[in-house]
Formats: sequence, structure tokens, C-alpha cells
Amino acid sequence: MNRKRRQHHQWRSHRPLYARFASGDKAPYFIPLRQQNGLITASRARQRLADALRLRQEGIRREVDVASSLKNTIEKGGFPTVQYKHLTQPTEYLA
Repeated sequence: MNRKRRQHHQWRSHRPLYARFASGDKAPYFIPLRQQNGLITASRARQRLADALRLRQEGIRREVDVASSLKNTIEKGGFPTVQYKHLTQPTEYLA
């Protein structure tokens, strides 16, 4: 029996204590929240800033781009042309 299950079983074995502290609430709960859409403003400048922060950086490693290499090889009449692409990575920010 795993630890969590054993602890639950031990707690259930103390019926009077369990009955004393048992909750009558049942999930799911509904929490009414006030509408705050008017407090959130989305300006065009903020959208551009967010887009710029989401841009990915070109990585150090290169990988063979198979699809592009095959396409160029076919276009060159069968002469092999290897195309590479840089892998991208998410930009890291220190906040």
C-alpha cells in the first residue's frame, strides 16, 4: 500500500475523529469573480512589444534541411546540394 493511501486508511480508522472534522462540502465549487475586462487595456504598442519578446533566436547548431536539399538537388538535375538550417530556441530573459 503506498504511503498516501496508508495515511488515508489510518485517518479513516479513527471514525469518531473523522466524523468530527469531516466536511459537508462537495466539489465542484463555484467562485463568483467580478468582471475586470475594463481594467485590461491592450494597446498596439504593447502588442508589438509582446510579439518582439516572443521571437525565437537562431541557435548555434545547424541541421541538414532534408526537404530543401532534395528540392535543390532535383532542380539542379541531380547534382547534390546540401542545405542547412539553424535550429531556433526561445529567447531567455532574466526578470
